[in-house]
Amino acid sequence: MTPPNQSDDTTAAPGERFLRWGMIVLIVLVLVVEVLAQGPLRTSFWGFHTKAYLPWVWKLLWLLPALAALVLLKAWPKFPSWSAPARIPSRRLVMATLLGIAALLLWLFRTRHLFLGDNLPIAINLPIGDLFHPRAPLSHLVLTLWYRWFCPPAVSGADPDAVREAAVWHGVFWGLGWVLVALGLGRAVRADRKAGNGERALAGLLLVTQGSVLVFFGYLEYYAVAAVVAGAYLLAGIRYADGRGPLLLPAALLILSIGFHLSTTVLVPSFVALAILGLRDPVRRRGALRDLALAAGLVVLMDRALALLKPGFGLWEGLRRLGGVAQSDRGGGAGLDYLLSLRHVRDLINDLHLVGPMGAGLFVVVLGGWLIARRRMSARSLFALAAVVPVLGVCALTSEPILGYPRDWDIFIPVASTITVAALLLLGEMSLGGGRLRAFLVAAVLVSLAHTVGWVALNTSEARSMARVADLPLGLGRGAVMIGNWHLRHGNRGEARKWFEQALREGPANPNTHELLAVVNVQDGRIEEAVRYMEQAIALRPDKPEYRREVIDLLLKLERCADAIPHFEALARQHAADYRDHLYYGDCLQQAGRLPEALDVSQSALRLAPDSPEALLQCGDILIRLGRTDEARTLFRRYAERYPDTPQATGIREWLAEPR
Repeated sequence: MTPPNQSDDTTAAPGERFLRWGMIVLIVLVLVVEVLAQGPLRTSFWGFHTKAYLPWVWKLLWLLPALAALVLLKAWPKFPSWSAPARIPSRRLVMATLLGIAALLLWLFRTRHLFLGDNLPIAINLPIGDLFHPRAPLSHLVLTLWYRWFCPPAVSGADPDAVREAAVWHGVFWGLGWVLVALGLGRAVRADRKAGNGERALAGLLLVTQGSVLVFFGYLEYYAVAAVVAGAYLLAGIRYADGRGPLLLPAALLILSIGFHLSTTVLVPSFVALAILGLRDPVRRRGALRDLALAAGLVVLMDRALALLKPGFGLWEGLRRLGGVAQSDRGGGAGLDYLLSLRHVRDLINDLHLVGPMGAGLFVVVLGGWLIARRRMSARSLFALAAVVPVLGVCALTSEPILGYPRDWDIFIPVASTITVAALLLLGEMSLGGGRLRAFLVAAVLVSLAHTVGWVALNTSEARSMARVADLPLGLGRGAVMIGNWHLRHGNRGEARKWFEQALREGPANPNTHELLAVVNVQDGRIEEAVRYMEQAIALRPDKPEYRREVIDLLLKLERCADAIPHFEALARQHAADYRDHLYYGDCLQQAGRLPEALDVSQSALRLAPDSPEALLQCGDILIRLGRTDEARTLFRRYAERYPDTPQATGIREWLAEPR
């Protein structure tokens, strides 16, 4: 006898059959590619090869859940319609226990390296205390303040690995926030609110077992906060689509998520869909208009708040810069040729699997079943499609990042959960019987666990992660640069030089390689050779002011002021010079005997830093050499008043006391 709410596969609706067999095909494809990625194709399938760097037992542990998922789907028609308790006793105790377990797992299996994303630059710059980042302004602010308030003072200025360890609880904290958001999203899986606690728990578990959760395992990046707030926006959006809550809540959360990372702007079309739903409903129209007006005020407020972080910056300026980065910060592949190439398809599939695996593939399967079932376009399905289509479109049209896709695998993380959430929403609308819905969700969770547990485990080992980096198809010698940089940071200059020279052979057009070879040569006392490498780096990236400053520093050490002057002039043309640049530029011009120009430049330094003791002294010295003694006396008197206890002040007071 067929159990209630169940049927055999021959009598199942076409949409349900597509779901079942589509999921089976998806899992088989993942299995096949994972097997190929363990061998000679590991370089091509860099999003699937994580188990290749783990002990053999991990391969077995990975296969078992995936095979179990296939068996489960094969037995779909006979899957029992079990139900979890309708009421959970001591809900607060259960939630506290879950969060405690999650915190322990996030800390124990934290990432123990700095090879991926911008982990290393962040670890280097975090102790400096700069409060601004152009693409993740609020995320950078939160991370910096967290480091300043909660990390031991002794870590300040320490090596990057110590900084990473000190900031690990930042990721753990937001990971707990993601657990709460995921559980809330899981509760929204069914529009009819008839889903049992078991289905809700499975949907929430699916969201917390995607590969993107690595950012919460002590991963030093800006995406954790943005991912949590974007998830909260999706939850608030679902509630509004269901007719619950004000439009202002999703509006505020979306604006906040954009402040945390500008890439979440891609979710704006989904908010437009919510606004249309509100305006079309006579009952909610007035409230929607009020909330839209308040949301406009919040946009202005966010714009002004970002301007406080950096004068001249703002929300619109940030979005303009983000578009500029998308056009200029490209890796080895840029333009239409790359976007239409098989290489781009390979990179995109690898990246989406790594942040998944139940993301884009799951959505395609569910969308197919939903379309075959000919479900009516409801408010929540409109919201889901308005959210996921732009996200997938942006992913597909993203050219290779500056560090290469395999290293910048995390660029989609702020909105990656949108894909899985959209799949769950469409799945919930198909009115599957409880047993079949659970079978589908259990299979998805098993495959996700098999992928994500291995991905997290790999990143707990610095040695295994380094072995993986050596195999990544980063191009331009980036993998060798990363390994060489690791050796350089650990004092192995000879080994670092070997890796950097290998990187130079693999990708001579990578300016970072030339810069790091310059660093090695400086440490070896070979300043002239370091200058040559820095000049090659500047030829490749003439727009980068940091390179100009580095070569200027080297040239000044060699007392080659005349050679430094063209680099000072380039900084001035790029409007990138700060007061120190003007100060050193003025000193070089002074040594070259170009006193009027030296005075103009030094006065620029003084205008930028009116209380700079060096600028006061330098301007005064040049004025004396030009015979403008009265002006020099004014500056020297100002110096003596501001810095009375310095040795220079004593000599200045004696000079000022002499008769003219």
